[in-house]
Amino acid sequence: MQAIQKYELLLARSSRNEDARRAMAALKELFSDRGAQQERRRPLTIVDVRIPGLFPSLMLWYASNPAGTVTVKNTLDEPVEDVRVSIRIPRFMDLAVETRLPGRLAPGETGSLGLSPAFDQRVLELQEDLIVSAEIALSYGAGGASGRRREQHPSRSTGTPL
Repeated sequence: MQAIQKYELLLARSSRNEDARRAMAALKELFSDRGAQQERRRPLTIVDVRIPGLFPSLMLWYASNPAGTVTVKNTLDEPVEDVRVSIRIPRFMDLAVETRLPGRLAPGETGSLGLSPAFDQRVLELQEDLIVSAEIALSYGAGGASGRRREQHPSRSTGTPL
């Protein structure tokens, strides 16, 4: 890696290689603008995740009714749109289920989205209470750019039939 860096430095300093100097200057400008832009941009924040006890016997109900909520806050200096949250619980869900926040979220504003996990048949095999890790993924768009983040949140799955 150091050899490549030294080679690029020699190319950039060579008075005979004007193309290399222009290319290096353009790359330097591109990366310095990108770094400054990333410093100004803070991510949308997950403020709260509420997932009460999950019951396998209610798996069909959860497919169309929220089993929990996620509250997000726009910490950016501009409105965000296309805010989406998904939940996935490994071992008990094959696919993540996504919920979309209607409209835009103004700077400083919070919004809540429902979480409706779509469990597969394996969840019915649970015979005891189990702490499971719910993977919450957040995506959004702001100012022509997009952002993503993932967090893990514990939840209790109650294996006792109702």
